[in-house]
Amino acid sequence: MNHEEGTAISSKIIEFGLSWDFFEGMEPVDLDAQAVLFDQTGKVVDCAFYNQLSACDGSVVHSGDNRTGEGDGDDETVTINFESLPQHVKVIAIVVTAYSGGTFQAVETAQAQLREVNGSTKNTISNIALGCKGQHTALILSLLVRSRGGGAGGAPWRCWEVGELADGRHFQDCLGPLRDAVDRHLDPELVGERVLSLERTFEMRKGDAAAVPAGLDRVRLGCGWETPHTDLDLDASCLMLARDGRASAEWTVSFKQLQLPGVKHSGDNLTGAGEGDDEEISVTFSEVPPNIHHLAFIVNIYSDDRSFTEVFDSYIRMVGPNDHVLARYPLDGKIQSRGLFFAAFSRAAAGQCWTFKAVGAPLRGKRAVDAECMADVVAVLGGGRGGWTS
Repeated sequence: MNHEEGTAISSKIIEFGLSWDFFEGMEPVDLDAQAVLFDQTGKVVDCAFYNQLSACDGSVVHSGDNRTGEGDGDDETVTINFESLPQHVKVIAIVVTAYSGGTFQAVETAQAQLREVNGSTKNTISNIALGCKGQHTALILSLLVRSRGGGAGGAPWRCWEVGELADGRHFQDCLGPLRDAVDRHLDPELVGERVLSLERTFEMRKGDAAAVPAGLDRVRLGCGWETPHTDLDLDASCLMLARDGRASAEWTVSFKQLQLPGVKHSGDNLTGAGEGDDEEISVTFSEVPPNIHHLAFIVNIYSDDRSFTEVFDSYIRMVGPNDHVLARYPLDGKIQSRGLFFAAFSRAAAGQCWTFKAVGAPLRGKRAVDAECMADVVAVLGGGRGGWTS
């Protein structure tokens, strides 16, 4: 494979055949191939994997799960019909993960073949070594990229070998390095113009940003978390800040002040018990005062001498009309502070459009209105901690 220009694909249909074998005496690991489809802004459009064997109305088809790697030939295949792919699909990533426990350490050999399919004839155009090694659990194998204007030599699609190891049991667990690899093949200006969809969910990672769709005036932000400690009291709040980052208790929506113009809090959940979101904050953009340019959504642990190391499965999600989840951002469990800056809305310079950003920055303070907590939020919004720019 040409690492500089990728491999040109001339066929309308291609097939990835993946195979692997495990060391004798070691417990087989359930490896899964996944095809993840991205649009021109780098948002996930669809995916074909063991639990959803078809994507984009059959344009991408997965052969099904092989849990042991036994037998000759391919263990799993992914077949792609470029002719029937929607035009907005720009990149297809092939990812391999160790799904149910175990790591790549049990894998003795692994390979993939890229084949062009013409009727009953299959022609191998590239052999790709799968670097399934060590304690990792995910591999970004290859990218299929739609060429601009037909590309070099007139080939509408090209295959680029990536071979980047990552960690995760599903592609969503390693979206950070996966999206980084995809973004390198997209127009930077378009990547910067990601707009949330009213039909699909944007699975976000730290630092991702996307515009709120035009005409969408009301959303709710649901925060959730799990903790084994019933005495751990977490509180979600929204700080409403001016463009220069000025913050004050008077412009903070929390369990003690449930509503301000454009922002409403659902009330305090002391334990985090039960299904669904633990706390919700609703936003009506048209009612937010024009001098407010940032809405910062934060969660603090009110209980003394505690931190987010005692909390797991934290997330924030944006829900729109008909309970559609526009965006979801799962936070990692490595935050050691007692406050956490989940996400923020920022008003565009023109004043009418809003952008949503996944932040994931640690904060000091047991309450949103504590001076040290506000100072940290202002620093993040200003780029001092976490690199926010608006």
